[in-house]
Amino acid sequence: MLTKHGFNNVDILGENTKIGNVQLVKTKSKHGKFPLILIAGNTCGIVFMSDSEKRLYLTGDTIWYNGVKETIDIYKPDVIIVNAGGNKFNGFHHVIMNDDDVVKLHNYAPNADIVATHLEGVNHNTVTRKKLLQTSVDNGFFKKLFIPNNGESIKL
Repeated sequence: MLTKHGFNNVDILGENTKIGNVQLVKTKSKHGKFPLILIAGNTCGIVFMSDSEKRLYLTGDTIWYNGVKETIDIYKPDVIIVNAGGNKFNGFHHVIMNDDDVVKLHNYAPNADIVATHLEGVNHNTVTRKKLLQTSVDNGFFKKLFIPNNGESIKL
């Protein structure tokens, strides 16, 4: 709860949480594959729903897998924010979506606008803005992909 002096208490995000007229739904995510997932830890995504806004799905730190498909099937988001840097540690599978996963995401939800974040931000990213943009051009969805620069705001 927010008070005039700041946060009075902190509530844990539940399966369904409401803040004002916005419903937040905690969704599945998968932070990599075995065995790195044991180290990378648990993550979640969030769907934001309001009668006055587009439906937004923040995938969180996840790879492309059936849990993401299920979330799209259930909530049919208009906008999907995806951590798309393909973060990877030597010898392991990536722990968040990479450019190939973003292609799969677009193919599964072709009407959704995709906002790609978490690019070039840490030393274990494998996907650059330039590479992801080229992938979107090569696969015909560059008009549905938005790759903001650091500090840039976008409105969809």
